[in-house]
Amino acid sequence: MEVSPHSQIAAIVLAGGLSRRAGSTNKLLLPLGNEVLIVHSVEAALTSLAEPVVVVTGHDADRLREALGSRNVIYTHNMDYSEGQASSIRCGINALPLDTDGALICLGDMPRVQPQHLNTLVESFTPNTISVPTCAGRRGNPVLFPARLFPQLNKLTGDIGGRELIDNDSISVIEVEVNSDAIFYDVDHVKDLDGLTIHP
Repeated sequence: MEVSPHSQIAAIVLAGGLSRRAGSTNKLLLPLGNEVLIVHSVEAALTSLAEPVVVVTGHDADRLREALGSRNVIYTHNMDYSEGQASSIRCGINALPLDTDGALICLGDMPRVQPQHLNTLVESFTPNTISVPTCAGRRGNPVLFPARLFPQLNKLTGDIGGRELIDNDSISVIEVEVNSDAIFYDVDHVKDLDGLTIHP
């Protein structure tokens, strides 16, 4: 089935976590290049085919909004951010326009993901299938979920994100080759930024 070129694919950038493994520092506000970490993830989404871009805040919400400045994003605040990633996904899904056909779930701590990686997923979209990026046979992030699965995403709990749906044998999943290990690289500790350069 050919997908309509007018499918409305949004991006949800999860930026509300406590970043416990980074110690007392909010890793999303750590410097990387001329910006802080979260800016790289949000800019990739804004420069991609996805629209709108929803940023889910939680911990350090005011400082994150200040870091992102006047960028054209929709903010939604997760009051329950301490419950884990699933609560932020629910918050992001509920902030989407009603005509959204699908949503990329993007992690704010993956600064090497580039617009072209997101675009490859958007271009793979079909309304009944989850699109998962792969490189050398391994699955990574972000993941594109069709709107028909939003109710299931809204039922998730804890800190496992959408993996429960991806691993569900009754739900169709397609693997989309992006030819970049950027889809595996997330920042958990301050040392993860040592020597890091942003490239596809």
